[in-house]
Amino acid sequence: MIKRFLSCFFILFGIALLYSSTSRKLMSFFKVAKDNNSWWGEFQLTKGDLLELSHLDFIHKLNTQPQNNLKEFTHSLIPAKYNLYLLGDSYIWGLNKSNFDGLTDYHSIDFYGINSFHLDTANKNALIIEISERFIRETMDHNQVTACFYDSLKGKDSENGSNNTRSAPGKDHTILDYFSSITLFNKYINQNLEFNLFTYNFMLPLFETKAAINYYLFGRASGDAILSDDENFLFLKETAVDNGPKSSFSKITSKEITTIVHNLNALDIYYESCGFSKVYLSIIPNPVTIMQPIGYNNLIPLIQNDPHLNMPVIDIYSIFKNNHDVYYLPGDTHWNNKGKQLWVDLVNKTLRN
Repeated sequence: MIKRFLSCFFILFGIALLYSSTSRKLMSFFKVAKDNNSWWGEFQLTKGDLLELSHLDFIHKLNTQPQNNLKEFTHSLIPAKYNLYLLGDSYIWGLNKSNFDGLTDYHSIDFYGINSFHLDTANKNALIIEISERFIRETMDHNQVTACFYDSLKGKDSENGSNNTRSAPGKDHTILDYFSSITLFNKYINQNLEFNLFTYNFMLPLFETKAAINYYLFGRASGDAILSDDENFLFLKETAVDNGPKSSFSKITSKEITTIVHNLNALDIYYESCGFSKVYLSIIPNPVTIMQPIGYNNLIPLIQNDPHLNMPVIDIYSIFKNNHDVYYLPGDTHWNNKGKQLWVDLVNKTLRN
């Protein structure tokens, strides 16, 4: 009787867990409902995202403090020249109009949201597409950028991959192809399962104990982070392994580069047709690309130097590569203030020309 009860309980619990972990509404509710000051709340590690992943916040040399004290232009050095639209990921968070010189207006657009625009054609409009190296292969393999940033009058451009309707199987598709394309679960289900099962204050000491054992006894980090060769930095594991689309060392084919360049050129045409005077590409290198470059697959230079690429490039990779300085935070995936300022300076220089 007890065995049958337990079997039924765990089956129902598993179904409920899978359902809640793939439901956006329920995940949003759980995130808000957790009292993070209580034993059942979500533990808060704020010294760096890689420290949070590896639970190594007790290693002081890896601690990371937020940095965003950039130069500001209280008075522009040049006449106002552009409305700047900066479409990017977390590397550009915290930037504002005062960090850039000679702007009529400034708009920061998050890759992770849905944003529409309608340009003021009385002024020149420049668009910078900033993207981290670890996302470039997945994002530009299937050109879907126009799904998250599009002209409100034109609507989403279905030819660029933003039409998410699923067609029924036709003469060129089998029933198996149709059903294999159906996504049953949230693509973030692994992270959601971890959040629902393990991310609680009362479990943090267990994670920290495991992390301490791995660090002090085996000289390695836990979870999704790895230690640099000099043990002074953490890298996101998926960028430093030998395989996977986010890795700086996995093999890249010429066909893949051709596809990425083709889609970038399509973006250039699309956004210029929307009224942008200039559309720029800027790829931010993975920290491991700059700090441990031996074996690098050369993804960034292969894209930036491709003779068929029509989109002008804001090339921070070459600056980082040719200077022996530290541009990244020790326990975080992001750049430090020096790296960020160099990029902002390069943007200002590009827009002035």
